Amino acid sequence: LVQAISQIKLELWIHARAQKATGGVDLGMAKPSELLSRVMRGGGAIVLGCLLYFASVLIALRVGLGVPRLLGATDGSPWLMAAAFVGGWSGILLGLVVNFSMAQAYLRWIFSPRAVREGELAKNALGVFNRAGLVEPRVFIFEKMGGAPFTALVTTVPFMQKRFRPAVFISQRLATQLTSEEVHAVLCHEAAHLKGRHLNRRLGYALAWIFGSTLAASTLLVLSVLVQRASGMAPSALLPG
Repeated sequence: LVQAISQIKLELWIHARAQKATGGVDLGMAKPSELLSRVMRGGGAIVLGCLLYFASVLIALRVGLGVPRLLGATDGSPWLMAAAFVGGWSGILLGLVVNFSMAQAYLRWIFSPRAVREGELAKNALGVFNRAGLVEPRVFIFEKMGGAPFTALVTTVPFMQKRFRPAVFISQRLATQLTSEEVHAVLCHEAAHLKGRHLNRRLGYALAWIFGSTLAASTLLVLSVLVQRASGMAPSALLPG
């Protein structure tokens, strides 16, 4: 989402330079008002994504802590601490999966692409995905992508490529200015992302990055407390204020 907003800011700059160079000639690019509207929608999508992420973590923590307590675990119990750890990380994974799954909705909300249900492009995409053993995709065209005129991407629900319909997004210029064979190659490339489970890997990388960052921060905090205790200072001296 942050990358999408950065792309829109680049489009604003390109639009201003193009208008200045051509004396105001309409180049078929998105107008500044349209781009600013995309920025606002992108900001709303980021807020929604954060809310979904934290809600997932809180729900998983609530469930994880509730089960041991129903079984009689008391505060400070090892079982309760283990449940908090499992629940917290389950919530983080759930939040990532939810937001990855919402990628199609986020992109449609920000860029308002045009759905393609008929024609050569739709048939081409259907043939490519069927031959790859994938679910029939939804096809959308990005119009007036000034900063990145030739772009394509695919989204789906992680770990469930064979149950939910993926979405293929293609820029207008890519769909109209490339030959049929070149567009076919682009669609094969996007299908290969799903066939190779690249979105699952990206989700795994995100989870590993969060886990590694948390582990590193926790290790530094524990080491700092141990150093402070060894030097005779109170650990609370580490805290600001």
